[in-house]
Order: sequence, then C-alpha cells, then structure tokens
Amino acid sequence: MTIQRMTVQDHIRTAFGFLDDSDREFADGDVLQASEKLWGAASHAVIAVAESRNWNHGSHRALKNAVFRLATELDDPLIEAWFGIAEKFHINFYYNSMEDFEIERDRPMVHEFVRRVTALASENGANGRWDDGRRRMTIQRMTVQDHIRTAFGFLDDSDREFAAGDVLQASEKLWSAASHAVIAVAESRNWNHGSHRALKNAALRLATELDDPLIKVGFLAAEKFHINFYYNTMEDFEIEQDRPEVHEFVRRVTALASENGANGR
Repeated sequence: MTIQRMTVQDHIRTAFGFLDDSDREFADGDVLQASEKLWGAASHAVIAVAESRNWNHGSHRALKNAVFRLATELDDPLIEAWFGIAEKFHINFYYNSMEDFEIERDRPMVHEFVRRVTALASENGANGRWDDGRRRMTIQRMTVQDHIRTAFGFLDDSDREFAAGDVLQASEKLWSAASHAVIAVAESRNWNHGSHRALKNAALRLATELDDPLIKVGFLAAEKFHINFYYNTMEDFEIEQDRPEVHEFVRRVTALASENGANGR
C-alpha cells in the first residue's frame, strides 16, 4: 500500500517522544539507548524545520548544513552549538565515550535545542562511578566483545519493537545492531570505524577481502533501515524482505570479529 510520508507535525511529535524516551532510559541506566534517543530527537527537530522551509535534509551532512543555515539566518550561534552537542550523544551511542558530568551538563542543551527548533518549524507550518563526588574514574571503553553483545541485544530489541508496531524504533535498532557488528570487526582488525563512511568502507573492505557480496548486501539493507528511522519510507514487504538480511549480516560479521580475538590482533 502507499506509505503516508511523515509531515512536519509528525517529525515534531517524534522529536518530543524521543526526548521523553531518553529521559526514561537515562533513569533506567541505559546510557547508549538514551544517548541515541537524544540524537533522534534533535535530528527529527531539524527535519521538521527543514521540511517546513523546503530545505534539503536527506543526509547527516544536509541536517548539519540546515542547522548552520538556521543559526546564521537567526544570528543565534547557540543553535549550531547545541546541534554539535546532540552529535556528541550520537557518537556516545557507538563508543560510550562521554563522562557522567558531560551527560548531565549537556542533556538540557539538547532539550532546549529541540524546543527552539521545533517552535521555528511550527511557525512555518554512563558506565563508571564517581570516586570522590567531583572527579570520575576513567571510562572503560567498549571492547570487541562488548560491541558484539550490544549488536545482538539490538537485534532482540528490534524484534520486540517490530512486534509492538514501533517501526521507527525497530528500524534504528537494526541499523544499530549492524553498526556495532562492523565496529567489532573493524576494531579487531585495527581498521578505522569513527564515522558512518568509515563503517561503510569497513563493510565493503570485508566483502571484497572475503569475496562475499552478501556482506555488502546486508550492510546496505541496514542503511535502508537507518533511513527509515528518519523518514518512514519502507514498504511492509521491504521490511519483511530485508530484516533477515540484517540479522544474517550481524551473525556473519560478529563471527569474523570473534575469530580475530576479543581485543583485536
């Protein structure tokens, strides 16, 4: 059937829904999920205002350019600064790299960013402990095995959310599972994995090295679900067709990471 594309108001509602979700998940101690929900809230807020002004918003770079354009137009540098903070939470989802004090300091700024940007759209239509109450111990970075466990956890989460009818959340969980799988194998081989482009290059390098085109197919399927999180563009038959490909991708790639050892070569 024909998909109803998300409207500006749909993106605004989704942004505030993700803010609420992030608060609950921080309260539950699920820092990775909560961090990505903050990024999700900020990105949907930018999509809302970009859509209301007929600006491009079809990629991370386009979202960043839209924020820069908005900050310049309004002579408000805080808008750009707060988007940069939302990007920190996006990175934290992959690497668990933020200190507790950063999370507590920066969360309200993302909330304020979402409120201000969605208002403009409407106008147009932690792991670790505190040692002494002031300083924090060094964070334990995620290991290869941590990324593997996280990947399979997200696969389970995506199945539950598809069953519950939450297609957007389930789609992003599939992408998350695939990305953590690639990080695991890239880390085990000392390959770069610090950006979406680096993850894609790692997946393509792996497919070429093993002469296994299904690895490329699985990663591209995962990217489709990542896009679906933002735009709800996939037909039901595509979702049913592509979900198993992402599951198989995660199984195959994490197996390769395990072969290289828990801490890499």
